[in-house]
Amino acid sequence: MFKLLSSIFLIFLLGGCLPPSEGGKARDPRTAGERNFDPLSLEGPSYLVVKPKPKQKGPEGLKGEVTITKWNRKVSCYRVQVFATTYLDQAEEFAQRVKEKMKEEVYIQYDSPLYKVRVGDCSTEEEAKALLQRVSQAGFSHPWIVKVPLSQGEE
Repeated sequence: MFKLLSSIFLIFLLGGCLPPSEGGKARDPRTAGERNFDPLSLEGPSYLVVKPKPKQKGPEGLKGEVTITKWNRKVSCYRVQVFATTYLDQAEEFAQRVKEKMKEEVYIQYDSPLYKVRVGDCSTEEEAKALLQRVSQAGFSHPWIVKVPLSQGEE
């Protein structure tokens, strides 16, 4: 009887130490999709990393530069917001009045639920502050500066 119990115990012990077979046991659900994962199918900004080109050989080894290029990158500019409404026709009318008084570009941007009328394309905050003064002097009350993210190539 002792031999039988010890052999059964030994079989269970050795059976538990063996790696699981692919077909017999269920895979961990957290890693089940790893075989089908394709990083090239992901959307969003892409990065290209270029290997370093050696410049000189020194005591630390090879020295070089790494160039990282980002496609679809976001850039930003500063604009002065002068009006916001939930109605597109009101925003268009106000934008037309702004165009008549200002020599800057005028934009209508929709951020749900508001249509926002914004003026200018300033690359620095100092330029935006000067534009803010001109907008105020043109008679538009309570304008303020906003930093607007732009997609590359967007105007």
